[in-house]
Amino acid sequence: MRRIISVAFVGLVLAATAAAQAGKPVNTKCPVKTDIPAKADITSAYKGLVIGFCCQDCKGKFSGNPDVYAEKSPEIKAALAKSGGGAEQPAKTDGATPAPAAEKSDAAAPAPAPAPAPSTPPVAGAK
Repeated sequence: MRRIISVAFVGLVLAATAAAQAGKPVNTKCPVKTDIPAKADITSAYKGLVIGFCCQDCKGKFSGNPDVYAEKSPEIKAALAKSGGGAEQPAKTDGATPAPAAEKSDAAAPAPAPAPAPSTPPVAGAK
């Protein structure tokens, strides 16, 4: 019983950590006005990432042509490469680069954490 509770607790902690990081922008500088700091409360989603902006005007400009502004932002480009999103994904599936990409995604291993959570409900619902 202790083991089940421990596994459930670890799963909840990992889920809470992922949720806390999910709302945090990946960039510190505005992708439109690149010399101005981004504000954590002015954000938009782009290819699964949270992007921060300095003002609502920049958020609107980014929405009109996000790929152009994302390409000009080293922070966003790095986050896309790390997450495997955007134009990086097709390159990883072609040729010999998938093996290193798989190693990188294994290093980020939050995906295995949900596996114990599904085993918890059958135990909780056990006869």
